[in-house]
Amino acid sequence: MSEKALKQDRKRLKAEKFDLLTQMKQLYSTLEDKEEELREFIRNYEQKMKESDETLKQMSKEREEMEQERWNILKRARDEAERAVLLCTQLGLKDAHIKELQEEIAMLKEKRLSSNHDTRQSNGFGSPGSMSYRTVNGIDSRGTPTPTPGSDPTTSPSYAGTPTISMHYADPMSPRKGPMMMQNLSPDHRPALLSRSAEDIFNSMGMGADMGHVKKKAKEKKGTWGSISRVFSRSKKRKPLDPELFENHRSSWSPKESASPLSEESYVQKLRLLEETHGTPMQHWRAATVLAWLEITMDMPQYGAACAENIKSGKLLLELSDSELEEGLGITNVMHRRKLRLAIEEHRQPSLCRYPKICLMTHSWIAEEWLPSIALPCYLPSFSEHLVDGRVLDTLTKKDLEKHFGIARKFHQLSIMHAVQLLRMLNFDRQILNQRRMNSENMDIDPLVWTNQRLVKWAASIDLGEYADNLKGTGVHGALAVLEPSFTADTIATALGIPTSKNIIRRHLTTEWQNLIQPARLSLESESMVAKKSKSEKRLASGSSSISLVSQGRSSSSIMPSYARRTLDRYDRRRSSWRESLRSLTSTKKTPPVQSSTAERPHLLPLSPKLNTTRHRRTFSSHSDVETLTVTPV
Repeated sequence: MSEKALKQDRKRLKAEKFDLLTQMKQLYSTLEDKEEELREFIRNYEQKMKESDETLKQMSKEREEMEQERWNILKRARDEAERAVLLCTQLGLKDAHIKELQEEIAMLKEKRLSSNHDTRQSNGFGSPGSMSYRTVNGIDSRGTPTPTPGSDPTTSPSYAGTPTISMHYADPMSPRKGPMMMQNLSPDHRPALLSRSAEDIFNSMGMGADMGHVKKKAKEKKGTWGSISRVFSRSKKRKPLDPELFENHRSSWSPKESASPLSEESYVQKLRLLEETHGTPMQHWRAATVLAWLEITMDMPQYGAACAENIKSGKLLLELSDSELEEGLGITNVMHRRKLRLAIEEHRQPSLCRYPKICLMTHSWIAEEWLPSIALPCYLPSFSEHLVDGRVLDTLTKKDLEKHFGIARKFHQLSIMHAVQLLRMLNFDRQILNQRRMNSENMDIDPLVWTNQRLVKWAASIDLGEYADNLKGTGVHGALAVLEPSFTADTIATALGIPTSKNIIRRHLTTEWQNLIQPARLSLESESMVAKKSKSEKRLASGSSSISLVSQGRSSSSIMPSYARRTLDRYDRRRSSWRESLRSLTSTKKTPPVQSSTAERPHLLPLSPKLNTTRHRRTFSSHSDVETLTVTPV
């Protein structure tokens, strides 16, 4: 019985094992099918992701092109609006002048009519009996003949007996001798023996000529004004754009809240407001003036609606912090906020502005003229987007260029920084820059202000025309070549694309480059030495007065912006390291000085603990850095 039971159990186990194997095979096949479906799904998903990425890139590219085109259209529209305003102003002045001339003509006519009336009464022309003095043949009862045309009655031979009526007709071919000449004739210079009908003809000719001349002028003026008015009437009759297209992209002004520069009346009103408030402190500005300043002077109309809603006076604008500017005006762009902040601070204390002409460097000039002059037009979209003007340009650092403008190449950063340094040396005066560039256009002098185009021209003039065009778009310009010590002849040869195997051409370039750059660098060094000497003399002359300014300098350092303090600190560290290296070289030749206490050197003030290091040798460019002073007895 036990054997049978075991056999049955074995059979049952084998059957169960076979069933399990069958189920496992089915599970494996099912898993393989699911894996295949998953792979197919992943492939489809990746394909769709690639297609969507390409579509997004294409859309972003088209959006950038449309944005650029829109800004160009707005710029052209603004220029045309300014031109139209100027033409309207000129037309208004001419219309006023025409009205004055018409009033003078009317007064002269009244005087002439009154004088004619008096003359007729005194000579008897006004009475019917005066006709008895004349006959049909032109001889009056007193026997006085009339003079002939164009002759003097006392000298002409026809005076002896020619019976004619004298009339001074105008020459029809001469514009200066036309009917207007008859208006200018006084009653004394008119023909003395005219009949009443001739006198009436004379007066009607003069008046008709006057009116015709005035109507002709008015018609000419009306034609020009009519053409301008028709242009603006066409723009008003056009169908408005669908507002849904700009629901999510309201980066420009609102037609309800803030007037567009394309509207002639609002633009003229804002210009008039700015002219009226010229020289008025910002704290006395009203809301309309603040809006006009933001949209026209600062050229930031995209924030006009928020400004009209939240900023009610210039005093309120002066009191706003950076976070409040961001919330009140919706300025999320860091450069836009910095631009507005710098302009507000300049209006807060105009006397502290270091560069009076810096406000003339608009963002359009920076993007369209300055960037191409330093051979970096590839960054024009980013500079236009951030509305970089002269004030913002003065505060830019390499970190800003890399973070906000996407300029990762160190050479391009160096090129921009040296170009800004040149503008500082010229006090941000565009006229001086343009004048110096014009003076050196046809002569190989003053390479400090040379543009990239001028360097290309110079390379072609020294028989390197085949390599000259390689400089375009490299960021090489005169300020970089002169102010950067590491910029050598090998650097310019590499920029020109001259192979290292062509030694003769490189030696020729080195000679010409040294002849061009070396005098400019020596001139800059001599100027800097003279400036340092004058500063040291002033510092010594000030003496004890400078000690009293230490506390004031510390308080003024809190007002100085953080980016300005960082720039000064970097400049001081460079100078201190240079001086330390120079002193270390000189100290090796001398014996080390014997340290003495402060009591043995009464002419030296004690050093503070912070400066009891090598940094006490640094020169200070601001009062905030002053910690000790060494008073040298005279």
